[in-house]
Amino acid sequence: MKKNSIRRRLLFTSLLLLAFNAAHSQSSSLLWKITKEGNSKPTYIFGTIHAIPTSLLFFPDKLQQTVAASEFIALEIDMDNMAELSTLPSMLMLKDKTIDDLLTQAQKQTVLAYITDSVGMPYQQMVQFKPMFFISLLLPKVVGSSATSYEQNIMAIAQKKGIPIEGLETVAEQVHAFDQLSLDDQIAQLVDLISNMPQARADYQSMLAAYLKQDLEKIEAISVKESEKYTNFNQVLIYERNKRWIPKLEEYAGKGGGFIAVGAAHLPGENGVLNLLKSKGYKVEPVAI
Repeated sequence: MKKNSIRRRLLFTSLLLLAFNAAHSQSSSLLWKITKEGNSKPTYIFGTIHAIPTSLLFFPDKLQQTVAASEFIALEIDMDNMAELSTLPSMLMLKDKTIDDLLTQAQKQTVLAYITDSVGMPYQQMVQFKPMFFISLLLPKVVGSSATSYEQNIMAIAQKKGIPIEGLETVAEQVHAFDQLSLDDQIAQLVDLISNMPQARADYQSMLAAYLKQDLEKIEAISVKESEKYTNFNQVLIYERNKRWIPKLEEYAGKGGGFIAVGAAHLPGENGVLNLLKSKGYKVEPVAI
């Protein structure tokens, strides 16, 4: 049970990394109805923020009822598949090097001090992990408070109602997307996060405020600014994944009756899943919640 909890935490924090860095604008709505001509059963798609203080969770009755009435649920990955989650730690390991090989001496002192003093983790026991793992350890420090996620709450409803859960991608596919970011960029992001933690917290609070207002345009402005620091961040973590998801999204929309939850950054824009589905002939409508 303890190992399962650790694996879920790793996955939870890696998902949060995505939520902290992306988006584009379309409409002030987080819930969308997808329908296909000739099929009267809609499928709904909801934009999440992967981590949020429990006291601020925006999960109104209408949204909960939509989840509960679904015939199936699809998340970015199937977080209920423990066999698949068990592979995550090994995929977060560096090959033939340690993080010390990637850090300058000054950077190492910065990372070591923060991981040891603020996170309370034994740095020397973690040097084999990729920089993204260290970033995931820090992100709860950005969110603050007692955090929850929409994925956790959606899964709770699914388990209570016996609704099957599916994944748009595998854990391996998601980790592979992160691996497309250079190790230099990952190190830069890690050091920047530690060195500018107050700014990171302020940026998260701005994004959270925009999310609670369902203001995708504001989320875009914050997220694009952050992602510009790193080469191809949105391209590999948002746009390319969106395109890979479309065949499954078409399958779900085609049969209807589903509820899909992905990070809000994946919904809007020319390369967002909403526009990609529209281009395939699906009707896409915002739903007020």
